[in-house]
Amino acid sequence: GNLFFLLSIVALPLSTGLYGRYPHALDIIALYGFHLALISTLNLGLWMMAVWPQRDWISLGAPGSTALVFLIAAAWSLADPVTAQYFWCLSFASPAFGAWLERRAG
Repeated sequence: GNLFFLLSIVALPLSTGLYGRYPHALDIIALYGFHLALISTLNLGLWMMAVWPQRDWISLGAPGSTALVFLIAAAWSLADPVTAQYFWCLSFASPAFGAWLERRAG
């Protein structure tokens, strides 16, 4: 798990460079969105492995919501990559959502 996560992080400058160079190319927008979805899904998998022994599922709120946002945006980018970019901003709310879940759980 860790190796795939780190390899996806290592490849991030490639997709970011393509997105920065060709910001209006629809296929590059979709590629970058899928790369972000891959990173957030692998991150969620690592978090799941970390919380599995204690069964502390509330800790998955922030990484889970981030993965959900990027997976929805990646699917949306297949139909309309331009508007899918705006979904990415929702991931900034994930830490607040995770904190809200932890406070609510007590």
